[in-house]
Amino acid sequence: MLDIQNQFVDQFLTFINHKGISKKDNILLAFSGGVDSVALALLLKAAGYQFSLAHMNFQLRGEESNEDEAFARSFAEKHGIPIFVEVVDTISIKDITGQSTQVLARELRYNWFDGLVKQHQFDFIATAHHQSDSVETVLYNLIKGTGIEGLHGIRFQRDNIVRPLLFTDKETIREYVKSCNEEWREDSSNQSNKYARNLIRNEVIPLLKRINPKAEESIAETSRKIRFIEPVFFNEVEEFKKNTWRRIDKGYIIKSKPYKDESYFLIYLYYHLKPFNFDFTSIEKLYNQLDQTALTFYSTDHKYVVYTLQDFTFHLIENEEPNHTTEKLLVEKEGEYQLNDTYIKIEKVEVKGLSELDKQLTYVQQKHFPFRIRSIENGDKIKPFGMKGKSKKVFDLLQDEGIPFYLRNNALVIEDTNQEILSVIAVRNSELLRIEEFPVSLFQITVK
Repeated sequence: MLDIQNQFVDQFLTFINHKGISKKDNILLAFSGGVDSVALALLLKAAGYQFSLAHMNFQLRGEESNEDEAFARSFAEKHGIPIFVEVVDTISIKDITGQSTQVLARELRYNWFDGLVKQHQFDFIATAHHQSDSVETVLYNLIKGTGIEGLHGIRFQRDNIVRPLLFTDKETIREYVKSCNEEWREDSSNQSNKYARNLIRNEVIPLLKRINPKAEESIAETSRKIRFIEPVFFNEVEEFKKNTWRRIDKGYIIKSKPYKDESYFLIYLYYHLKPFNFDFTSIEKLYNQLDQTALTFYSTDHKYVVYTLQDFTFHLIENEEPNHTTEKLLVEKEGEYQLNDTYIKIEKVEVKGLSELDKQLTYVQQKHFPFRIRSIENGDKIKPFGMKGKSKKVFDLLQDEGIPFYLRNNALVIEDTNQEILSVIAVRNSELLRIEEFPVSLFQITVK
C-alpha cells in the first residue's frame, strides 16, 4: 500500500512541478468531499504544499448536502487543513434568475472562490478534474458538434484555475484513496443519467471499453496530440487571413480566390467567419459559390451579412437592414394587451416571499412603470441577474441558454423608459428586477 502511495505522490509531483506550481504558492482547493477532491487534498498534503479547502453547500440534495458539509469539516479538522464553508439557497436564487441549476451553481461557486482569492491572497484555485473528466468533455463536444478547439479536452490552467489531477484517471484515484484508508462522499446525482455527462460516463465509455479496454487512454492521448496541433493550425489560419482580408470603414473586403486554391481552405474560411456567428452550413454554401456575384449570406443572428462581388471578392459588413419589424407595446397599467400574435396579461399581486413567485412568469416593480415590451433588436444588451452588473448581448444570452437561432428573433424584451432592458421574457431577468425585501407589491406578467 505504501508503494502505491509513494509512486502516486511522485507522479503528482513530477506533473505539478512541470506545470510551474511551486510549494511557495498558496492554493485554494475546491473540495466537494468526493473521491477526487479527497485525493487531491491528500496529495497536496503529502507533497508539502500550503493550501486551504473551500466547500459550498448548495442545499440541492436535502440532508445529503448537509452530510457532505459535515464530512468536509471533519476531514479538514482530521488533517489540520484550513477550510472555508459557504451555504447558499440555490433553488430560491434559481427561481429568481431562471438559470439552469448547473450554470447557476457554477456561477455561485466561482464568484465565491474569486472573493476568497482576493481576501486571502491565494495564488491558484485547484479543482479535482482528472483525465477521465477530460475524456468525457471531448466526447460531449464531439457529440454536440465541435471543431478542433473542442477536442483538446480540459486544459491544465485557465486564468488562476489549475487542475493538478489531469495526469491520472478516476480508477487510479480511487485506488490511491483506498490505499490511504480514507473515506469519501458519493454524490447520488452522479448515478442519474438525466444529465448528458453522466450518460457518457455511465453508459457510453463502458461501451467504448468493450471495443478497446484502453479507450480512455487512447482518447486522452489523441487530445494531447490535438493540443499541440491546435496552436500551429490557428497560427496558419491567422497568417492566411492577413493576406486575404482588408479592413474598410464598414467591415472587410476579402479576396476569395486564394480560398479556392485548395479544398482544405474551406476550413480556413470557416474559422475566419465563425467569430461573426456564421455556421458551417452557410460557410460551405458560400465557399462553393465564391466565384459567383450578387449572392447574400447572413450570420445566424442576422447581425452580419456577406455579399459576393466581382473578381473573386466578397464583402463582410454589419447588417444594417432590420431582419424583422420591431413592434413595441407601451404598458402603463394593469390589463390585457396584444403584441402581434402574443397575448400579454398584466396584474398586480401581493407577494410575501420568494416561494410565492412562479418561475414561469415575470415580475416587475412599480418603480419601472411605464415600460415597453418589444421584440429583440440587434445590439440589445442586458445585465443578467447573477452576473454582478456585467452586460451581455441578448443574442449571446439566447445562444448560451440553448435557444435555436431560428427562434431568437421571436424573443420579447421588457425595457424601461431609460431603454434599459429589464428582462428577456421567459429566458432571464436583469439585475434591475432584483427584489430587495418582502412583502412587496409586484406586477405579474403572463405571456402566451
